[in-house]
Amino acid sequence: MKIKKISVYQKDLPLSEPYWLSGGRLKFEVLDATFVKIETDSGYIGWGEGTPWGHTM
Repeated sequence: MKIKKISVYQKDLPLSEPYWLSGGRLKFEVLDATFVKIETDSGYIGWGEGTPWGHTM
């Protein structure tokens, strides 16, 4: 089995209410999420996801 294709997607995921960090100095209203799709020559498909808390973390 070999990897045939890797696709990367970016999506902003809105929060239901803002999230504050650093004593109220950093406000997050969306999460910058990254999704990765890996396809093999055998027909298997796998997904991965990473969602950090903003660009400062």
